Amino acid sequence: MRNLRPLLVFGALAMPFAGNSQYNRAASPSPSNKTISYKLERNEPAQSGLFGLVVNPVYVDGSKLNLNIGGGLELFYTFKSHLRISGGYHYAYLDNLTGGDQNRGSGGDLDSYGTAVKNKKSSRFGILVSPTILSWEKEENYHITLGSAGYRTVAVTRVRGNVVRALTGRLGYLVDNRVIQSKNGLPFKTTTPEYVYHYENNDYTLTPTWLSTSSTMMQSNIAVIGIGYTSFRDIKITLDDEKYTGRREEKAQSDLFIDLLFAHKLSLQDMVYYHPLYNLTQEYDHLPQRLDLSATALNKMGFRLGYQVISMFRPNFGAKVVLEGGVRPGLKGGEQKNSNLYAQLTYGIIFGGRMAHE
Repeated sequence: MRNLRPLLVFGALAMPFAGNSQYNRAASPSPSNKTISYKLERNEPAQSGLFGLVVNPVYVDGSKLNLNIGGGLELFYTFKSHLRISGGYHYAYLDNLTGGDQNRGSGGDLDSYGTAVKNKKSSRFGILVSPTILSWEKEENYHITLGSAGYRTVAVTRVRGNVVRALTGRLGYLVDNRVIQSKNGLPFKTTTPEYVYHYENNDYTLTPTWLSTSSTMMQSNIAVIGIGYTSFRDIKITLDDEKYTGRREEKAQSDLFIDLLFAHKLSLQDMVYYHPLYNLTQEYDHLPQRLDLSATALNKMGFRLGYQVISMFRPNFGAKVVLEGGVRPGLKGGEQKNSNLYAQLTYGIIFGGRMAHE
């Protein structure tokens, strides 16, 4: 354990230290600021790991083909700063918010409309393995919250400590099922012949007039390969002051990443198309027809880039935030430009902690 060190404390501001290796000092920005002492208990970003269960109460996923809001669960584990493994499942509880009514085409509705044979909420399941390729350790600032210094004021400071920076590989697999639809039309193509309806000695040819604005489910089985710029942070101090007491620590990992996405399996579910009969036979009814959409052109390549932060701001409690965007594998061509562009924001609450590795 090291000797006591002076630590500058002030409201919502923070100043870096300057001085020799034993004592760190900083100029006080105002007379109300004070200096206290602390002991450095731990600073081992290269030797510590994290594990946890992440409860995602909300994520938002948006594109031209679907806007959905949902939640999920994740697990993650970090061995030292050498290897990370994670996996999770997410499910949309509010789906296709920008599309039309997926359940039209029944009863007395006169509209012509199609929907997936097995219509489900959008969901995704993914796993990711991230080994460290190259790493280096350097001294940087740690932001430490000391406590309340008055009404609506939080006392903070900066402590110098070692941080590991690394280039990391990213290898994963993603199974994505989602509803796709656009009011502006999508380039769906079917090889199913037009249905001929026989009614009172007359034949009526039923054409799926509004096929392009109908909806279906798209399943993507995607291989992921990428690279990330990762930070590992781990520090713990003990305060030696009458007002600010106890221990403070920071355990965090952050990633700036880019991934290539290859959908080795990409398919559209068959559609049930509801042909209205009233304009032909004055029947208030629909005739359902199953359509094969396998002739629709698909693009199997995509990419994503994003930023992720895992922060354990309590011994067994923390948060995870992921912001990503890019181009998913999906439909190819058509008048709907950039239909595979997407953006996604995920927030999670972590139940877990730090694992010390000697």
